[in-house]
Amino acid sequence: KSKEALKLSSAQSRGILSRKISRIGDRITTLLASVYAGIDYPDEDLAELSTNQLKNQAEEIYDELSELSDTYRAGKAVCEGIETVIIGKPNTGKSSLMNLLLGEERAIVTEAAGTTRDTIEETVNVGRVLLRLCDTAGLRDTDNKAERLGIERAREKLGEAGLILAVFDGSCGETAEDTGIIKKLLEIKETGRAEIIPLVSKCDLLPQSGDDPCIGAQSGATPDNAYDSLQSKSHDSTKDQDGIQNNIKTGFDNIQPDFAKADDNIDEENGCGYDCKFDLNIIRSLGEPIFISSVTGENSDKLIRRISDLFVSGDISYSENAVIANARQYASVCEAKEHVGCALSALEEGLSQDIAGLDLEAALSRLMELDGRQTASDITDKIFASFCVGK
Repeated sequence: KSKEALKLSSAQSRGILSRKISRIGDRITTLLASVYAGIDYPDEDLAELSTNQLKNQAEEIYDELSELSDTYRAGKAVCEGIETVIIGKPNTGKSSLMNLLLGEERAIVTEAAGTTRDTIEETVNVGRVLLRLCDTAGLRDTDNKAERLGIERAREKLGEAGLILAVFDGSCGETAEDTGIIKKLLEIKETGRAEIIPLVSKCDLLPQSGDDPCIGAQSGATPDNAYDSLQSKSHDSTKDQDGIQNNIKTGFDNIQPDFAKADDNIDEENGCGYDCKFDLNIIRSLGEPIFISSVTGENSDKLIRRISDLFVSGDISYSENAVIANARQYASVCEAKEHVGCALSALEEGLSQDIAGLDLEAALSRLMELDGRQTASDITDKIFASFCVGK
């Protein structure tokens, strides 16, 4: 486990999340006690909440639940891990990248295109984030049956991914295979179901240049019209030799994340300093690319920071904050938030408090599933503790 995962486990064992959920549950119980006391004891002179007061407090509860549900992205990133797929055409350096991230030669790397024909899956801590890495077969048209099966699996994995590392060979121009991959990734980007980090590989093979940061980009291409320019790309694939990983020890766990590094030169990350043959503006339709070398480890720190920025908020404390760490907790909190939202809608539409109370009670029930409390008895106890009834 990473340090963050251990901190989160410690916080869970100290009951930080449980206390947070209990406090929210207590607030909902108080609201329900007010609503149901007026219904069950209409003859009593009870200080019930007005509709506006009920709505204001329900809005605060909704915001608390929203804030709590938002922590799942960071909690999952360090505990369950992010399903991460490395994608690209053959021989772009996908397997070399896998080996770089793992710090060992897990995947076979050769100069021949199509070496990887099945998915290779490993788990590794990269900075503060746990990645469930999957190296895939290069996407292209082929008559080889085994390779076609590997490509089908690669496409299936794309549908499961929370993070996609899209690798493009910077030492050659874009090809028909790159065109097809970018089109597919743009579709995924449109849905928002996965984060995409475009990587320009083999930067150690690229000539250095101090000129325009978009050297190698075709004139007239911009991120806005990049998709249209893809239609005309039909260059032949160029086979370049991948650098073989030789025990690169990158020390990812020891690299401290820096979310606002003042001296970080963003132009370097965008390609400045490299004479790239690939049209960078087309790649930028997916996001700002990172130039990387799997042989030397160059710019691997930028990749680590990008991943951390995507999944872990800089101000979150795993040891002190209430953080949702698994899918069951997340589902319960999200359903509770949805029910509170329905209660708010009912009040805004002018429906009675008891109608809103049904959704508030459903929200409380979903939260109480997390700590085993009984909803009905808690509400009854709160009524008798808060209101002078039956005396």
